[in-house]
Amino acid sequence: MKERNITFGIEARVNDIEEQTIAALVDAGLRHILIGLESGRDESLKRLNKLTSVSDNEKALRILRKYGIEPSVGFIMFEPDSTIEDLKINYDFLKRNDLLEKLEISVNVLYHHMIILQGSASYKALQDQGRLNISDHSTYEADTDYQNPKVATMAGMMRDMTNHIFAYMKDTWELSFKKDPATLSQYDLVNRLLVYSFAGLLNEFESGEMTAENRDIYVRSFNQSVDLIMS
Repeated sequence: MKERNITFGIEARVNDIEEQTIAALVDAGLRHILIGLESGRDESLKRLNKLTSVSDNEKALRILRKYGIEPSVGFIMFEPDSTIEDLKINYDFLKRNDLLEKLEISVNVLYHHMIILQGSASYKALQDQGRLNISDHSTYEADTDYQNPKVATMAGMMRDMTNHIFAYMKDTWELSFKKDPATLSQYDLVNRLLVYSFAGLLNEFESGEMTAENRDIYVRSFNQSVDLIMS
């Protein structure tokens, strides 16, 4: 493949990322990789039965970046039993590892909730607890309500805010991919707003300043700011 200038991408577990292997794959044409980090907290990784650690996550990122690969990442910000403290630890992990620098990544990792798949330990446990919301379209996928009301409210806000951003991105992602200067500038401003807002919400929920009653006002104001940037 190297002689034919063929490039390729793969998916991998973080504990499969070894320096010698990545060096050989990059030399052969590897340019893109998706890794499932899932969490910045060891307790969550154990709960998800990932058989990995935060240290494994950070080692994988270091190795990939050493060889010029900025990975796409899977990350579950909102778990069914998350607390505000869990969200803060996840946010700190993302910031510490420079995973909130691009809108294309931030808009995913700052909201992504847990999709519960049939056959998993979580599916059975939540079903036994009577907490499983099974899809009308398929029993293969399900979700559940959040135990913590503050987390539930924040998750709903982030869903509405990121969906508003996605509505713009579906028509502009190609321009971003082609490095259009105006679009890149817009994406950078929206990303800064999103990351700043997420951190602010964590503080407001922790202090009790943010309530379910004023969530709509906050979301509407955020979305209007995005409109101004993208218009």
